[in-house]
Amino acid sequence: STQPSYLPIYVACNPTNIAASFSFATCTILNRDLLSGENTVMHRVTLVRDEPIVKKHDFSSWLADISLVEQDRSDRLRLWAAARQSIMPKLTIGFDNRHNCTVTGYGHSLFRINLRDDSVALAWSPSHEEYMTEG
Repeated sequence: STQPSYLPIYVACNPTNIAASFSFATCTILNRDLLSGENTVMHRVTLVRDEPIVKKHDFSSWLADISLVEQDRSDRLRLWAAARQSIMPKLTIGFDNRHNCTVTGYGHSLFRINLRDDSVALAWSPSHEEYMTEG
């Protein structure tokens, strides 16, 4: 099989790196897979004694089209990101039944990503605010 080739598209740095020394400085790089075109893989880079330690995190099972990644100020292994869920829920008729069509949301929501165990949790969705299905 062909190995994926990545293009960095977004870098999020630990906000405490500026005030502290650069030992154990961390950043997270969101990458676009050049074969699939998806942005669901992140590489966390930690600088330890001038040597980078790189760990790959793949979120394609849960998320699609990740963007706008930010590191949490209080936990360098927690991220906040805009993304879509990779498995879309079943679409339903509009909640008010005035329209004979399927109502869908805006697509992107705010997710909390934990790099310790690669878990993902939905934090907020504009679709929920508008009483629409996610998607």
